[in-house]
Amino acid sequence: MIKVLYFGHQNDIGGGERSLLQLIGNLNQKEIMPIVIVSREGHFLDEIKKLNIKYYNLNLQEEFIKETAANAFEKGIIQKIILIKNLLSASKKLKKIIELEKPQIVHTNTLKSALITTIALFGTKIKHIYHDRTFTYNFVNKLIYRFASKIIVISEYVGSKYEKKDKLVRIYNGVESPEHYDGEINVKNRGGNLKIAFIGRLIPWKGPQLFVESALEILKFRKDVDFYLIGDDSIEKKEGFREQLIEKVMYSEYADKINFWGFKKDIYNIINQMDIIVVPSIEPEPFGRIVVEGMMMGKIVIASNIGGIPEIIKNGENGFLFEAGNATELTKGLKLIIDNYDKLRNVRKNAIRTYREKFTITNHVKNIELIYKEL
Repeated sequence: MIKVLYFGHQNDIGGGERSLLQLIGNLNQKEIMPIVIVSREGHFLDEIKKLNIKYYNLNLQEEFIKETAANAFEKGIIQKIILIKNLLSASKKLKKIIELEKPQIVHTNTLKSALITTIALFGTKIKHIYHDRTFTYNFVNKLIYRFASKIIVISEYVGSKYEKKDKLVRIYNGVESPEHYDGEINVKNRGGNLKIAFIGRLIPWKGPQLFVESALEILKFRKDVDFYLIGDDSIEKKEGFREQLIEKVMYSEYADKINFWGFKKDIYNIINQMDIIVVPSIEPEPFGRIVVEGMMMGKIVIASNIGGIPEIIKNGENGFLFEAGNATELTKGLKLIIDNYDKLRNVRKNAIRTYREKFTITNHVKNIELIYKEL
């Protein structure tokens, strides 16, 4: 039996947290004993409780959770002192848990949790696996690389930032197929208005402003489509950004055609109601989890051609790509899909096939369990 401590510092749920939850929930618990470390109360802890997994709550300060380590180090001396104090306090709490539980492996899910773990494990022989899900690279990454046993990167794109490669292993995220959607997914058209969705955080780099701009343009010519934004800005709040988006829609002619639904837990049910999924990220997506989730459910996905997304989508074959940050190109791509939707059944079938061949949770978990056994 291999005892593994899982630690990610976010207390809310984004793509990385959903990936971690699905990994933990699908482990072979006859061979792997999972214990979860959470930063504080929040949606993530709520989901861990549902899995009936043993956990410890570090009760970290909210401000410490939100602030990135690299950003804090770039600020003034007072902020640096506060950060170092918080890091040492968190690592001390973690070290006590490690001494109590005596795991063979600590598997971290975020850069900050990896830094805290690096400090806590210093001088021990316990293995540390950092699961790198980001496109950022700085001195913190270099420090973690030096002391970690393995670095799992979720795409070739994420791995490309590292100067040294010997500790890297690329394992694509796995996406758990809901039980009632296993087997043949129906790719027949539902009839009625086409439903087009943005699913993600309402923050600038995710590109919801491009989605709204494109929606307003398309609605000038097509009234048989409806647009939906599913998500909020709770993890990376950009002051006034969400309100500006809503205001732009409310003062347009199409307020009844562009809908803000907020954060939804049942993401598969939401995706199943949609026909087209738009992923308009302006900055590189390390992987593109929502891309795979949409493809898994037989939806047509159109996404920015940056980051890890081109490793998933082959343009015109199992989805569509457009130039990142270009609202005109997004609008052109959406018009093409809307005008030819009935003819694109093969694209939807290919999307499902891509998921089943490369991105199932079963393959993902097996590959990670193999690393545990090799260490």
